[in-house]
Amino acid sequence: MNYSDFNVKFLLSNLKVTAWVFITVMYLVGTSCAMFKKTEDIDLSNEARTTDELIDDSQLEKSLEKLLKNTSDQFSKANINVVVNHGWVLLVGEVPHENMLEQAAQIVGNVGGVIEVHNYLSVDDNRTLLESAHDNWLKLKVRNHLGIDPAFPSQKIMVHTEKGVVYLMGQISLEHVSHAVIEAKEVKGVQKVVTIFEVLDKSN
Repeated sequence: MNYSDFNVKFLLSNLKVTAWVFITVMYLVGTSCAMFKKTEDIDLSNEARTTDELIDDSQLEKSLEKLLKNTSDQFSKANINVVVNHGWVLLVGEVPHENMLEQAAQIVGNVGGVIEVHNYLSVDDNRTLLESAHDNWLKLKVRNHLGIDPAFPSQKIMVHTEKGVVYLMGQISLEHVSHAVIEAKEVKGVQKVVTIFEVLDKSN
């Protein structure tokens, strides 16, 4: 092996290490930002949800996630994300077998406090570390983009991302639905926008 070959191999090795460090850092930053945004989202203004509402949804999310994980070994290994907003439940992620799609919806739908179940689970491999980091980063960008206009009730919208697909949930007026979709689609990296809104009258 000559000196130039050694330098090339050494450079490639360093690049691989750097790439993995970058992926790990991005994942941790994304996770931290997501946690920070959840805390930041608690706004007691008329346009935002109350603290009690957020706590109720959070408790229901944890209960549903635990219930699904304890259903079977297959469910415990699956990547199932549960998002709750005013009793509306979003199931998104990946499961290994098709029969688990309907089973997950039935399990969740039988729990008290659940009003509607929107099942977007798919039969696929679980998200990779890189995909999770990208989703967290994308979620942060969408949240920030929705909040650019101070007159828009972005605090009433929950954002979840899964493999580049953005899910928007919340209770907003019809006029705000189209605005939310347009703003989310403008964010680079968003492949698709799915809305799960409870449309309210302007009087609400």
